Amino acid sequence: MLLLVEGGLRLLPEPFPSRTIQELIPEMMTLPTPVVQVYGESVTYGAINDWVVAEAVGMSLTELRNDAVPSTCAFFAYPLLKRQIQKGIIPKVIVLGYVSRSYCVSMVPKFVSHVATLGDMAETAFILRPPLDPFLQGALGRVSFAYRYRAEYNDLLRERFSGEGLTTFTQPTTSLLERQRSLPRALSEAGADQHSSQAEAMVRFFDIAFAPPAELERSLDLFLALAREHGIRVLLVSMPKPASMKASHEVSGFDHAYDRFMDRMTQHDHVSWLVREQASLPASDFMDGVHLTRAAGFRFSLDLGQKLKTYLEMHPLE
Repeated sequence: MLLLVEGGLRLLPEPFPSRTIQELIPEMMTLPTPVVQVYGESVTYGAINDWVVAEAVGMSLTELRNDAVPSTCAFFAYPLLKRQIQKGIIPKVIVLGYVSRSYCVSMVPKFVSHVATLGDMAETAFILRPPLDPFLQGALGRVSFAYRYRAEYNDLLRERFSGEGLTTFTQPTTSLLERQRSLPRALSEAGADQHSSQAEAMVRFFDIAFAPPAELERSLDLFLALAREHGIRVLLVSMPKPASMKASHEVSGFDHAYDRFMDRMTQHDHVSWLVREQASLPASDFMDGVHLTRAAGFRFSLDLGQKLKTYLEMHPLE
């Protein structure tokens, strides 16, 4: 019976976040080597407009590319860089644009079940050394679709095959190049985004203590060492947040802990801040309390482009 259930589930489409990871990461490994490459997750993916930033620094969309992968976190930066270096893809600059909360989770189960090779699994277990439970969850997810997508299947049943529970299985993915082609090239083209009713829930989701897991810190250390070994500069970018979240994080000490953690990375001579401040923006600039609207992302990218231009003028690439 178990085999029949597993076999039947494998005939269903995978949930949207999983398909996004499994399609975008292999696509990254086939594209031309950029000069400047952006790493991040869904916030970065939607907020940084490649066209706006590339125009500011006089580069093409081949030379400057936003390769942020939604549904990931900063833990993924090291294995992604290692994998692309093995493919001969070595940019001169990586912009690390993960949202602050992405440094507080390692997503080990998702990495092990969705992305890791057997070599990655061994390195994760013995070098990055996460707690045993999430590693075993990921390993079990590699062989059991029922376990791997238990939350999504529960939502689907609870909503009786309708609503967001169904959407996660039917929503089409967008490739990195398709996303580039759809970017607005003027603020007037950004249009109006639909605001989600989940804004308050998303703000609460981000209202946590800033406490990076030990395995994430080890992963970032390996990422920085690998970047240095291959002559890659790393530029840090803090993403904006709603004013209400900013006020809460200042009171809780989240922002101070985040700044202290990120500042430690800049002690390496190949790592610099590009945008240190987590800008406080009005709620109307966010679709759901976390992800910027296209218009707000356009404005953020205008400022980011000028900062990157200034950096490159002061520190020309060889």
